[in-house]
Amino acid sequence: GNGTMGHDETSEDLSSTWSFESNATPGTYSEFVSEYAFDPAQPEAGSPSDFSMKLGDDIVPADAATLHYIVNGGNVNDVTLTFTEAGNWVGSVPALQEGDSFTWYVSMEFGSDVFYFPADYATNPIITEVMAAISLFVQPKTFLPAFETFPIVITYPSDHEAVLRILDMEGRVVRTLFDSRFNQTDAPINRVEFDWDGRSDVFELVKAGTYIVHLQAVNEQTGERENKTAPAVVATRLSR
Repeated sequence: GNGTMGHDETSEDLSSTWSFESNATPGTYSEFVSEYAFDPAQPEAGSPSDFSMKLGDDIVPADAATLHYIVNGGNVNDVTLTFTEAGNWVGSVPALQEGDSFTWYVSMEFGSDVFYFPADYATNPIITEVMAAISLFVQPKTFLPAFETFPIVITYPSDHEAVLRILDMEGRVVRTLFDSRFNQTDAPINRVEFDWDGRSDVFELVKAGTYIVHLQAVNEQTGERENKTAPAVVATRLSR
């Protein structure tokens, strides 16, 4: 007769498509989820992440649904999901810090039965990294060009133009390492790694001293600019 899925279930082998569980061990029902998403798609540090999920049209609403998330491999946190008139289950993961990561799964109650999504969470969890929308990271160290490189990591949103430069202490451009206008990507927040070799735009090794790593990100809609800077100290090789 008509049951959880809103149609004649007598012809369906539930044991092959659904898993009935009494504890928080995800089972199987991913084939009945028509869509799910986090907004923003790439969680941003300091901002909540809104979650939404919709089951297939032939599945009636559950009695209750909960989003479970685990931050940095710690304890399980629960967010009670709300069912909307549009047929979505929605809720929010609270703001997390840059560098955090979390995994998640959803439990849904149909009477005394509990169903879990995604199907393979226990063996293949979805790991989501929390990133700052605009950031610049360098290691606090000196480096010796021609013998080593200087690692730099930046993040910037896809709706921003980003330029990464090396400046001298007078603010003059020594090297342009990156310009997003020539490096298009589709990620909501882009994470790019560089290894500066200590050379200028004309490929000459720079002199020993302190340089400025400068990231400028410009919002393409508003023109608003955000700048990040960090030092890069070039050492000199000591003769024996």
